[in-house]
Amino acid sequence: MEKQKKQFKLNNFNNVMWLKNSFKTNIIIYLLPTIIFLSCSSKIEESKINENKTLPFVFLNKIDTVTFKEYPATIEGVMDIEVRSRVDGHLIHQFVDEGSYVKKGDPLFKLDDLPYLELYNEALANLNEAENALLNAKLELDRLIPLIENKISSEYELKIAKTNYKIAQTRVAKASSAAKSTKINVDFTTIKAPISGYIGRIPRKIGSLITRNDIESLTSISNVEQIFVYFSLSEMDFNHFKDTYNGNTLTDKIKQVPAVSLLLADNILYSEKGKVDMVNGQFDRTTGSITLRAIFPNSKALIRSGNTGKIQMQINHQDVFSIPQSATLDIQDKTFVYVLDKNNKVHAQAIKVLTNSSNNYLFRSDLSFGNRIVTKGIDALSDGETINPVEEEL
Repeated sequence: MEKQKKQFKLNNFNNVMWLKNSFKTNIIIYLLPTIIFLSCSSKIEESKINENKTLPFVFLNKIDTVTFKEYPATIEGVMDIEVRSRVDGHLIHQFVDEGSYVKKGDPLFKLDDLPYLELYNEALANLNEAENALLNAKLELDRLIPLIENKISSEYELKIAKTNYKIAQTRVAKASSAAKSTKINVDFTTIKAPISGYIGRIPRKIGSLITRNDIESLTSISNVEQIFVYFSLSEMDFNHFKDTYNGNTLTDKIKQVPAVSLLLADNILYSEKGKVDMVNGQFDRTTGSITLRAIFPNSKALIRSGNTGKIQMQINHQDVFSIPQSATLDIQDKTFVYVLDKNNKVHAQAIKVLTNSSNNYLFRSDLSFGNRIVTKGIDALSDGETINPVEEEL
């Protein structure tokens, strides 16, 4: 009996242990698919992350910067004067050569003055004759005055004497004027420099007949102690120009324009700075542009009238973004950038480019999704795509 009880207890213990082991096995069997699913899901997520493109981005912040814009320009001396003769005659002497420097009043050319000297001598003779006639009229008037007082001559004779005296005075004035006029013509046969400057081309040669109505001038003189540089702005650039500088009037705005530079035809920057001092009164209807003028010092006369170059204008930009041009995409007439949101999704956003600075674009557009901009690989991106961003320095 005792033996049967022990055997019963042993069987019960074995049954309990079997149930426990069976329960554990069932739990493992039931949980195994979940474990496998979670493990696979983790690997899938990791695989998806690895499949996302890894692309660089930059943080954009508003900055203040300066750019320079170039405009084709023509150069003139502060005075460019054509030299013409004021009388007719044959050219008999040339005092200067092309390119030489002359001062105001220096003789340049000499015309044959013999015909004008003859006229001048004749005018002097007429003047001398008129002056003698005036002297006779004065003597006659002086003779009659005492006779009238003594009632020897009549008042009528005195009036005639006074009239003749006035006529003689008029003839002297007329002869004197004629003499001066012919003397001026004699002086005009020596053609002098109207200003100080450099002589231009001299197309006429000794012996040429020079007239006042010649189409071609004898030469030209350029005063280049200062130079005028003329350049044109489009209507859009001019509107930006007006909006950039403070002032109630255009004259006030011009005073605020910073000094400008001159880039010569050989791409060498001129050593002196210039100042914009004039805006033309109207736009050119054919080109849609307006002319501005800058004045530069030229004390060494390194630049001559007729040179060409480019004006470099400094443009100040405040509160703008700067982005590499390689980070933009042009579609039709718009420029786009890819902006990253907080979930690292890219969004195409149009920007309005103000200008370019070196290899960068400057723009003022508000960035809707943040200030992280993808800088490379944008050609293969699509809107809403998720990437692995890596920050790079600008």
